[in-house]
Amino acid sequence: MTLKPSHERQRVTDPLPTQRRHKTGTGWFPFRTLPYGRGSVCVAAFILAVLLIGPVAAEAPEPVEFLRGDITKAQVALTFDCGPWVDRNYVTAILDALEQYGQRVTFFVTGQFIEAHPDIFAERIAPRHEIGNHSYSHPDFPKSSPASIRREFRRTEELIAQYGASSHGMWRAPFGARTRRELDIAADEGYPTHIMWTTDSGDWLPIPAERVRATVLNRAENGSIFVEHCNSWQSAIVLPDILWQLREWGMNVVPVSEIIAPSS
Repeated sequence: MTLKPSHERQRVTDPLPTQRRHKTGTGWFPFRTLPYGRGSVCVAAFILAVLLIGPVAAEAPEPVEFLRGDITKAQVALTFDCGPWVDRNYVTAILDALEQYGQRVTFFVTGQFIEAHPDIFAERIAPRHEIGNHSYSHPDFPKSSPASIRREFRRTEELIAQYGASSHGMWRAPFGARTRRELDIAADEGYPTHIMWTTDSGDWLPIPAERVRATVLNRAENGSIFVEHCNSWQSAIVLPDILWQLREWGMNVVPVSEIIAPSS
């Protein structure tokens, strides 16, 4: 079943009904609750096995999904998905507006976008903005095999790393389509943090640019995460006005990692 957005952080868990997770120096060791005597024997056997064959590999962190950030601060996150097919004129206009207002945001990039526009990524996105992994070719993950999903993550991360950048464990599913299976695979690949959105700007639809502007500004609330697209002519047109208005309201635009960070 495909997960649906809500307006708060979601920790994705799948507890084992007859097991507890106990942290050890070598990772997480799940085992059934045992009487003291038998448990002592099991623990001793485990320690002996570690000494003989080496430490047990640590489990992947539990996946966490965010659909909204900290609501106690006047800030929003504008995020931009860069799929495989991007008109460089549109993404250039978006970057121009961000630089005009001195704003740093988050770009979720596909590997094919990096390959198609290496100069834009290397010179204008990687050095100045936050990066998230958005797959290599933008497939529908719930319809993809685990092996192909892992290849999508790895191939894109290799391209990101070529330009001295990193996704820092953040990703966004193509089309926003994900199930618990994809979240677990991502966490196992080193991407425990999945970023959805509070509001879809609608800039990928055949609608007037003014409607995209109105959607963002009418729903700009503390902690809002917006999704926009690098290939949107609407966002290319209205982004300067959106940034100006948010500044007039005293609403800060921040990278998504800042808006989901715990309050100090």
